[in-house]
Amino acid sequence: MSSSRLSLLDLPWLPRLAADFKAKLAAIQQDDAADWGPPLSALTQQALGLTQASSLSRACRQLRAKRPSKALTRFKLGIASNATVDFIVPFLEATALRYGIALEVVTGPFGQPVQAALDPLSAINAFKPDAVLIALDHRGLPFRQDDSGMWPPYQSEAALREIDTIREGFRKHCGAICLVQSVPHRQRRCSAAWTPHSLARRGRPSPRSMPTSRELCPPAGTR
Repeated sequence: MSSSRLSLLDLPWLPRLAADFKAKLAAIQQDDAADWGPPLSALTQQALGLTQASSLSRACRQLRAKRPSKALTRFKLGIASNATVDFIVPFLEATALRYGIALEVVTGPFGQPVQAALDPLSAINAFKPDAVLIALDHRGLPFRQDDSGMWPPYQSEAALREIDTIREGFRKHCGAICLVQSVPHRQRRCSAAWTPHSLARRGRPSPRSMPTSRELCPPAGTR
């Protein structure tokens, strides 16, 4: 596949996956003498899919349990989120290897960041991470009590208080610093019934007289 046909999701600046990936990974796992860090890190310098990222993540955990790599820097990360994040953990751990980091990730229960922070025995607090990523979107924060439809859809002051509670809980029970992700604007959707093709089939205006996407889906707050 030519690089011109790859999207940014395919990381086109990285070499494509080598045919001997599995063989090289198996050789690293079987070598009980050499430091496994550098060769494992070298394997990550190519485009990886979920299967390869999972294999690298699993190998890193197994090798680290046997003997730590002197060439890699260890870092422990907890993730508290209102979304399902377990599927990205292998990618985080495999990507960290590219930069010489032996990353260990533990995730909290789905949609329960406050409980994970305040419970001294929660998985994240017991893990004693170096940092905790508070990965909340607008659906994970206290909603407005009115029907104004304004952005943000959550109560700003209540949201800040809740995030402070989460931060203070993790700081108290595991001593970790907290990384708070920004809250992106929600994506506005256009109904499939208003696409040029669907309107043409119904005998509606031709594409030349079609309204623009901005007219069909104006930015939030401009209606």
